Amino acid sequence: MTPENLFNQFQELLNAGQLEDAQQFLQEHAAELGDYLGNATEMLNNFDVSGLTDQVQNFSEDAASKVTDSLEGLKDNVDPSSWLEKIMTIFKG
Repeated sequence: MTPENLFNQFQELLNAGQLEDAQQFLQEHAAELGDYLGNATEMLNNFDVSGLTDQVQNFSEDAASKVTDSLEGLKDNVDPSSWLEKIMTIFKG
């Protein structure tokens, strides 16, 4: 494998937030990375974890928004009078 290919694999691990795997990959392939070793080491040392937490937070907010939108849509399709009749039947029975 070329040093460039190894560096690309390292970047993929780092971009996916797999810090431990990226660090281990860097250790295992340090000699093979050649001139890319300095860049890879610098990237690992300067990796910003807050970017990942922002992505997770945005994902959570997007998911919550989609669920809320879906529930709002269902609300319009439910006839509350039928639920009231069912509840009354349960308590009378």
